[in-house]
Amino acid sequence: MTFIKEGNFYLINDKPKPYLIASSHDSSLRYDELLNRKLKELSYKGEVYVDMLLVKGASSTRFIKCYFNGKHFEVRKSQVLGLESNIVEKYFRDIEKQFCLQHRLLVENSILSYSEKQIAYGKSC
Repeated sequence: MTFIKEGNFYLINDKPKPYLIASSHDSSLRYDELLNRKLKELSYKGEVYVDMLLVKGASSTRFIKCYFNGKHFEVRKSQVLGLESNIVEKYFRDIEKQFCLQHRLLVENSILSYSEKQIAYGKSC
C-alpha cells in the first residue's frame, strides 16, 4: 500500500475509493489546494474516506465520508462514520495499521496516547 503526501493529507489511491489520513490540525478538505489538484489529475469523482486519527485521536468522530465532485469537496455532503460501522471495521483498520507501521515517527509525535498508539500498531495493551 502506497501513502502519498498531498497537502496536509496522506492519500491512498490504490483502493476502490480514495482514502485520506489527515496529518495536521491544518488539514482542511475545502482549502487544501494540493489535494484538490491531485484528485482532479486523477479525474476522480465520488466518495472519499478520511481518517482524522492523528488529529482527533481515537475519537468516535474521526472517520468521515466526503464527496469530491471532480473539482472540489462538497463538505455539506460529509458524513461522520461511527466506529461500529462495517466500513470502518472491514476497510479502515487495515489501512490504519499499515500507515502507522510505515510512519512511526509521525505517529509517535502525534496527539495519540501510548495505548492509542499500541492499538493503532495492531498490538493489544
